[in-house]
Amino acid sequence: MLFKSKEEIANFGLPLILYDPRASLIGWLILMIVISPFLQLLTTIFAGHLTLLLSYRKKEIQNKNTQATACQVAPRRGPFRTS
Repeated sequence: MLFKSKEEIANFGLPLILYDPRASLIGWLILMIVISPFLQLLTTIFAGHLTLLLSYRKKEIQNKNTQATACQVAPRRGPFRTS
């Protein structure tokens, strides 16, 4: 396809992102083989970090709530004792 093919490169349905059809094909292949998987990897890593951060904060809030309920003092009865 790249080396002396009889087919017209422009007829393969690839967008002509550069001015020359052969340069566009090479740019498209680099984009699809190298850059796109790298961006997918970055997206996956970002989503993993975001998930861990949110789950950590959720656990932290739950721990604060359980500590607050465990440390509460018994309610006061008022100024007069009934015992």
